[in-house]
Amino acid sequence: MTLDFSKIKPKKRGDLPVNPVELFQNLKVSDPGINDLWLAQGDALREWHENRAKPDVGIVLNTGAGKTLVGLLMAQSLVNEQREKVLYACSSIQLVEQTTEKARGYGLDVTTYFRHEFSNDLFTRGEAPCITTYQALFNGKSKFLNEHLAAVIFDDAHAAEHLLRDHFSLRIARKEFSDVYAAVHALFKRYHDKTGKAGSYAELEDPRCHHLFLIPPFELHSQLGEMTRILHEARLQQEKSTMFAWEHVRDHVDTCCIMISGDDITITPPFVPVRSLPYFNTGVRRVYLSATLSAPDAFARTFGCIPEEVIAPTTTAGECERLIVIPSRANLERDDIEMAKDLIDRRKALVLVPTYSRATRWEDVVQPPPRNEVSRYVREFRDAPAADSVKLLLAARYDGVDLPGDTCRAMVIDDLPMGVGPLERYLWEHLRLSAILRTTIASRVVQSFGRISRGMSDHGVVILTGERLVEWVLIPKNRAVLPAFLQKQISLGDTVSEQADSIQDLLSAAEQCLTRDDGWIAAYNDYLTDAEPENADVDIELLTRLAKSEAEYGRLMWCREYEEAAKVLRATLDDAFAFSAGT
Repeated sequence: MTLDFSKIKPKKRGDLPVNPVELFQNLKVSDPGINDLWLAQGDALREWHENRAKPDVGIVLNTGAGKTLVGLLMAQSLVNEQREKVLYACSSIQLVEQTTEKARGYGLDVTTYFRHEFSNDLFTRGEAPCITTYQALFNGKSKFLNEHLAAVIFDDAHAAEHLLRDHFSLRIARKEFSDVYAAVHALFKRYHDKTGKAGSYAELEDPRCHHLFLIPPFELHSQLGEMTRILHEARLQQEKSTMFAWEHVRDHVDTCCIMISGDDITITPPFVPVRSLPYFNTGVRRVYLSATLSAPDAFARTFGCIPEEVIAPTTTAGECERLIVIPSRANLERDDIEMAKDLIDRRKALVLVPTYSRATRWEDVVQPPPRNEVSRYVREFRDAPAADSVKLLLAARYDGVDLPGDTCRAMVIDDLPMGVGPLERYLWEHLRLSAILRTTIASRVVQSFGRISRGMSDHGVVILTGERLVEWVLIPKNRAVLPAFLQKQISLGDTVSEQADSIQDLLSAAEQCLTRDDGWIAAYNDYLTDAEPENADVDIELLTRLAKSEAEYGRLMWCREYEEAAKVLRATLDDAFAFSAGT
């Protein structure tokens, strides 16, 4: 049989739409929930289109305002314009799968990349964006480090900080590298003996010890040769748990912080040098999708810059009705966690905790899923009937989990959502940098509330437990950096909780909220209309200037441009000291 060459014709590309609104209008949408663009979505897309050539653009849309559709349209628009490779980064594999499913419903073709595999070759051919994870993008052996990229869309940019820090942090677990741990611990014993900390440092011999030690840079430099030998002989590049971070830090140990705790040693840069990566080169466009950019200093520490254009259309999406219950404020002589357990006993509920050790307080009710099975547990919880009293506990997961409407109407936020990394723990516990970390904590608090919220028509009960969290949200200076809408809800919840004389009073209040009781709705609407939020007494401009200085210092130190790094930091040193001596 001979080949009929007469049927071989060149494919006509046609005119691919670059305007994202026009692109949407040409889609064959199968998702029944999408009839047209919402007002805020259209406003965001049109304004971005006018500013699309700028290297860094922020898009702020509340949780529930259709941010995913906006981001995917921008990604495909950039592909159509440049016919080059465009990445769309998510914070987890679960969100990659969720975003891909939404793209199909919108009628958009995409490529996915996770677990070392591309789903198709559309990305390689410059025909569709690739949806991948921050992990795939920022690990030290990322295949994308050597790709020529036209643009990167960072979804949930407000949640990226700890993900980036994790990839630049080499953690040497005591259980896995007992000889390495012992050698490094011994290396710095003499220093701690000389400085009067021999007793507390010796306690690290017990793996359960919670002490955390920061090795001073001058002491690290004096022992650098021996430290390098120990790390080299450990063959960290061959172990899966260390090879990816080792790729980043192996030639930069002397510019990193060394932290020693009872169960591991962490080597991490004081400021993540994210701007040293090729994704931030000139010529690459970056779009940051976020539910909040109200903390520009935290954003600057994460990405090393502030977007030159921030697009934030006015929308009430995400401002759902909430009753916030604070059990410790009630007139009861009981532990607030035990009261919270009573409140959710017969309800389907999500429990958020900052650490796995904190999760042990809930083990008689629910245990966290295995780390590699979180996505499956979230799916099963979401699909469980609303009438079930099933519980889901997540540790240090304040983003990437969406449980709107009847999928979950009750949630517990237990303890302050601080970072789980040792450096941030050191800043918080030892240097008491509560002022400099205020906006970062506020961003995580806002993220936490968004887990069971979608739009104005949604409603639910949120229970706050843990002395540090309750104290934080009730301090006016802290509450002032939260959105005004959430401030009013916290104030209302505090008032309701203070009036409770029994657990039954709290149960009754929650029931009235969830059953849409007329009395509750009227009181809620009146309170939010009349309440006045706190005025923010925070110099965001100063905090942002300090954060940008730190980020640029971190990049220059990483590149070993020591003199320039010193100049950058010196320029803001007086301001930093005036703001906070610890800083």
